[in-house]
Amino acid sequence: MTGVTELSIVFGTYNRLSTLKITLPRMLESGAGIDLEIIINDGGSTDGTKEWLQKFSKSDNRVKPILSDTLEGVTKAYNRGFKAACGKFVMWLSDDTAPVGTTIADLVKFMKNLDESDLAALPQGTRGFGNHVVPVVNNILCATVGCLYRKTLEKMEYWNMDYPYYAQDLDLSARIWRCGGRVLECKGAKIEHFVVGDWLRMYNCQKYEEAGRIDKFFLMYKSNYGQKVYYMYPAILIYDDITNIEFVSKYINNFKKIFKNIIIHAISSPTLTELCKICGTIEIVQKTDTNNYDFLITKDGFCFRETGKPVIDPCLEKLGFQINCKI
Repeated sequence: MTGVTELSIVFGTYNRLSTLKITLPRMLESGAGIDLEIIINDGGSTDGTKEWLQKFSKSDNRVKPILSDTLEGVTKAYNRGFKAACGKFVMWLSDDTAPVGTTIADLVKFMKNLDESDLAALPQGTRGFGNHVVPVVNNILCATVGCLYRKTLEKMEYWNMDYPYYAQDLDLSARIWRCGGRVLECKGAKIEHFVVGDWLRMYNCQKYEEAGRIDKFFLMYKSNYGQKVYYMYPAILIYDDITNIEFVSKYINNFKKIFKNIIIHAISSPTLTELCKICGTIEIVQKTDTNNYDFLITKDGFCFRETGKPVIDPCLEKLGFQINCKI
């Protein structure tokens, strides 16, 4: 990283040359007058995309391709681009999205009025249908196209690899809220989505299904999206009234298979010390503030923090958990 530009735009691509020839020039036009760079991670295209990007970058040094040999998954590809970014602000787009009008220039003006902890959300709509909107969860904005300070993106540890194909943008929005930031709409901005229905989209959707779909996100955030807590990643507290160690250990190990970025604490007790030996990577704590946790595991089962009542949610079954029973 040799210098700092005003804005970095990051996205990945694979065998979408015909679409890229439309969307990339529009990104540059929309950012006229802005000191920007566009970092494009190509996943080993065979349709001429790599060669076209190399040629384009020689005539316009704002375009900076990363030429990978193979597809590595959406989140990993974007994170590679994020880590190469030099901009004060970092925005993510897709190879099949394009800003409308002066959206990029307007976004930079908008960013200058935000707190460093905030995330700008840009309204997006399908090409030809209009209706550009920012999606909401629990009536709170959630960025599917967004921009934030690079130092904040670094602090957030980039996109979460627990969501390797889709929903990583929703997870970042959730973690911004958790850490005291806000997700704010850049009003007037418009992103046009071409929705290319090709092999890549089908492949990513298949991998998304295999990785747990949106169920992983909803399991963690359906009831608490937008809340501020101490921990950046979802956190679970195991109560000291647990007696069925075998059941809890299976539960915890299942969580750890699905979520790598998860915090699991257990209130100190002889029984839970034994549990830690079985499961590992569980931190023993003394009596603590339950408001900093998303879920509790008690003798009554896997419970919502707010109510203390067991979670009865189809997401549990879809993700391979045994539906709640007394522990």
